[in-house]
Parts: sequence; C-alpha cells; structure tokens
Amino acid sequence: MIVMLKKVILRLLNTYIRKNSLLTRWLFGVKIGNNSRIHWDFTTIIMKRCLQSHINLSQKILEMGTGPFALLSIFLHRKYHCTVHACDINENYVDSALKCIKMNNSSVNVFQSDLFEHITGQYDIIFFNSVYIPTARGIADGIDRLHEHVTDWCGGRDGTESIYKFLINAKKHLLPNSKLLLGFNRSYLKEAALKKVCASCGYTLSDTCSFPLYPSLIFVLTL
Repeated sequence: MIVMLKKVILRLLNTYIRKNSLLTRWLFGVKIGNNSRIHWDFTTIIMKRCLQSHINLSQKILEMGTGPFALLSIFLHRKYHCTVHACDINENYVDSALKCIKMNNSSVNVFQSDLFEHITGQYDIIFFNSVYIPTARGIADGIDRLHEHVTDWCGGRDGTESIYKFLINAKKHLLPNSKLLLGFNRSYLKEAALKKVCASCGYTLSDTCSFPLYPSLIFVLTL
C-alpha cells in the first residue's frame, strides 16, 4: 500500500507540478516553453539555494549533468553574470539546453560529455545533481518507466558508482580553494554511505545545504 501511494504521489508530481512551465519560471526565472519533459526535481530546488550561498561574480562554474533545460546554469548566468559551462552525457539534452539558453537570452557554454570525458578546463565550483538511485530500487519504484534514458536516474548497483567516478575525475579540474557541490536524495541514497565514498576519494565535507524535513541534501566538498 505504501509503495503504491508513493508511486501515485510521484506520478502526480511529475504530471502536474514538475512539468508546469509557469511554476518553473517562478522558481528559476527561466522560460521553458511548451515541453512535456520533467523540468526539475527536489534536489534542483536545494541546489539553487546552495549555489546562492557559495557563488561570487568572478568565479568560473561547471554544471555536470545539466539536463534538457540547463535551468541552474541559466539562472546563475542571468543573476550573477559569471562564467558558466555545462555538460550532459545526452546529446539530445545538449541540443535542447542550447535552445533554452537562446530563448532566455543567456550565455552558457554547453557541450556533450560523459562526466569529464570532454572537459579540459579548471573551475572554482563544479556542481552535480547526481544520479544516485540504485538500479533495483529504481525498477521497483517504477522510476525507470518515468525516464527515457537510464542515465537520467541510475547510479549503479548501490547508487554510488557514477558519483565515485565523478569525484575521482573531478580533482584535476578544480582550481585552488575550489568546491564541489554534490546533490542527492536521502530517500534513495543514505547520507552515511555517501560520506564514506567522499572520504575515500580524498574530499572533506565542509558544509551541507537542505531544508527541514526535506529529502534532498547538498554536500559541499573540498580537497
């Protein structure tokens, strides 16, 4: 019964809330236009707040996994006028993000990359609303049926496989005193488990961002 209720609530959120263009514009100041895709998730909301606490105008920013709308990257460029690069593994999402950037008269450099595969620069802040849902859990909860691409949600067997690769390969792309902002949902990935992964990769947890009783959490990491 509880599992069925969760599925119903998730479907309602995805159908009527997370695809609402007016609500998306109110939350992020970004125009989406008519689009049937899901615009954002719980972690996107708290990542916005966390970025506002840690960013300044002179920084160079990279968003990993920007998705089809580049919501946070466009928001950052429009509000802070900082240098923003964004990438995604999905070429169709990159094309869609470029259209959204143009629609919003923004200037964000977007390119296709599987994590850091095609990234050569260094950044002050790298942020990632990561993929963290364990494979079996995503199938059991029907999350796999909500997304066309497995790379939209699947974090591997225990939910940390993609995050581990991200953390290891991010090191050479960090400027001195830079930060990694890593977002995840505690309903799918336990905080303690992710802390162990971060520590094993050589990172220190310097801050966290969330709301009271909110499922998503942002780790602010430094080397």
